[in-house]
Amino acid sequence: RDVTLFTNLRIMILDVQGWSGQKIQYTSIPYESIRAFSAESAGKWDRDSEVDIYTRNLWSLSKFGLDFRKGKADIVAIQKFLSAIVLGNNEEAGKYLNSTESTLPTSDAAGLESFLAWIAGNSSQENAEVTNQQLHSNPPILLDDEKVIRAYKSGRDMYVYTSRRFLKIDVQGLQGTKIEYKSIPYKWCTGIEIETAGHLDRDAELYLHTDIPAKKTMKHSILVKAHDIYEVQEFIYSILLFRDIEASAVAK
Repeated sequence: RDVTLFTNLRIMILDVQGWSGQKIQYTSIPYESIRAFSAESAGKWDRDSEVDIYTRNLWSLSKFGLDFRKGKADIVAIQKFLSAIVLGNNEEAGKYLNSTESTLPTSDAAGLESFLAWIAGNSSQENAEVTNQQLHSNPPILLDDEKVIRAYKSGRDMYVYTSRRFLKIDVQGLQGTKIEYKSIPYKWCTGIEIETAGHLDRDAELYLHTDIPAKKTMKHSILVKAHDIYEVQEFIYSILLFRDIEASAVAK
């Protein structure tokens, strides 16, 4: 019975309560208060896809979830609309809500097998151009003018640094049909921290700290045999400290 509205200024949630439905709670979240967001496709046994919104508010409104019936809403379109709003491309935001059918991979979609085959494997740095093409087509997660700078695989998950944000792709479940795309804009990243691998450790750790009340830290595991944690740190420094996206794109 609940309704979620995306207006030109805010997200409005109508929460219908009680047996009679006469009690209705109206919650408004201005777009300017949104700091991060994630979209999660429905798994094989799930009824709903989910969108999580992270705001600058504290307490109960620091994070809230929106559920959409599987096959009845285009989660990719909603994700791209939020991307345009939060990442600063308001003029084009409206065009991403024109579609009504989901374009996220599903258990019946041919694109799912190719996507999972592409993302599966051990930790490695991926070709940025190939990743850029993949995330503009199947599924089309990125904005039209957004570009992948670097991408790292770790098992089935992927950590992507674009020209606009840090994007974590979290593949869940035995069959991998449930996939979460979590976006953290660089403008809300406040610092980084690295932890080198110990004698018996496989991975070094990189922590991205944010100014997001409900998501203070994002963790990125780095396989020490495949990557130089100090070089990765320098790469992220060039983005966060100097906003030098072009230099980051060509950094070795």
